Amino acid sequence: MLAEELNQYHHLSPALQYDFYYYAVRKGNRFDPIPKREDPPYLEVVMEYYNYSRQKAMEVMHLLSEQDIQNMIKTMDKGGR
Repeated sequence: MLAEELNQYHHLSPALQYDFYYYAVRKGNRFDPIPKREDPPYLEVVMEYYNYSRQKAMEVMHLLSEQDIQNMIKTMDKGGR
């Protein structure tokens, strides 16, 4: 919004443009952090079972039932501690 305001006054010298931004823009962090995406539960299981990429596994997650996923977990169980 500030840049649009300054574009209306294109005849200003670079020093005046600098002063405008210096006094108009607050100091500190002006950007929101990028939110992390939440993966659906058992995505890693589907990725490992079918050897799919993350994107491909996300596409097929809605096709699988809870029972299918439980069967995958049982067949992939390697035992041990």
